[in-house]
Amino acid sequence: MPPARIRAVTFDLWDTVLVDDSDEPKRKQKGLLPKPLERRRLVFEFLKKHEPISKEEVDDAYNNVDRGFDRAWHEGHTTWTVAQRLTRILSDLKRELPQEELVELVRLHEEMEMTVRPDPAPGVRETLRALHGSYRLGVISDTVFSSGRALRRILKAEGLFELFDAFAFSDEVGRS
Repeated sequence: MPPARIRAVTFDLWDTVLVDDSDEPKRKQKGLLPKPLERRRLVFEFLKKHEPISKEEVDDAYNNVDRGFDRAWHEGHTTWTVAQRLTRILSDLKRELPQEELVELVRLHEEMEMTVRPDPAPGVRETLRALHGSYRLGVISDTVFSSGRALRRILKAEGLFELFDAFAFSDEVGRS
């Protein structure tokens, strides 16, 4: 029997195509908070418009939900969407936001890496171009905060999107 021919190559996005957290030094240079602190600040700002709340309460709820997310991700092999995470945070705080504000808060979380983008991995453009056309290329990756929609936009902005034939992001397929 002849050896099987490789027809497709898939990549995880983080630290393979894009360098995870390479946007953090750029955020710092621009005077922006690190992403984890900015997410908590956003929740605090949205909530305090409606009723007093302490930053510590928001931090505690966010940390509790992050721990639950990590368990679901690592043990249950699922990734909660940003909307699910924020709904859990609000529930922990026994608070609600008007729907349009929740939608905006989700968007700000999901698109944070579009504002200050992570860097492509060294040599990834050349490697993908060399493989493109000889193999079907795909990305199979978890979406912790940036949605599949946002990650596609980052790949488009970096000129990498068109090199891939398929995408499977955990927020879209429901599994990590």
